[in-house]
Amino acid sequence: MEIDINRYLSEEDKKRIAEEEYRQAIRSAVVVDKERILSNAAYTVVQKLVDEQFGEDMNKILVDRTVEIIKNLSSHSVFKRKDAWDRDESKGYKYLQEAVDNNKHLIEDKVAEIIDSLDASQFHYKLEELMYQVVENRLLGKTFKQDEEF
Repeated sequence: MEIDINRYLSEEDKKRIAEEEYRQAIRSAVVVDKERILSNAAYTVVQKLVDEQFGEDMNKILVDRTVEIIKNLSSHSVFKRKDAWDRDESKGYKYLQEAVDNNKHLIEDKVAEIIDSLDASQFHYKLEELMYQVVENRLLGKTFKQDEEF
């Protein structure tokens, strides 16, 4: 069964009914979600106020505060590796890795220099100590990942 509402309602009645239904839908949404709506509105107002007040003075304060925070960072914060929650490495860690990669030849040279500076008895002693640790760890059932030290 089809009903032609145009036969029963004028354009003005249809407009009035649509406005009433729209208002009712908005009221219902506000009742259900008023805390989120008010919170979002507050953030919008505050963000606009901050943007309006953000001038050269605020910029200088922000830069000064940023520099102060950076100066007080620990090496853990600056060189943070990717963690179990898949957060990315810090920029400092990425820069450190890049610096190491770019200077690999210096590290290799330093290792060679240290090895060359060891006399045979020191080298022999360190090698024996490492072999002893490996054998002891294997006998005790300790296993290590490839990049772990024993």
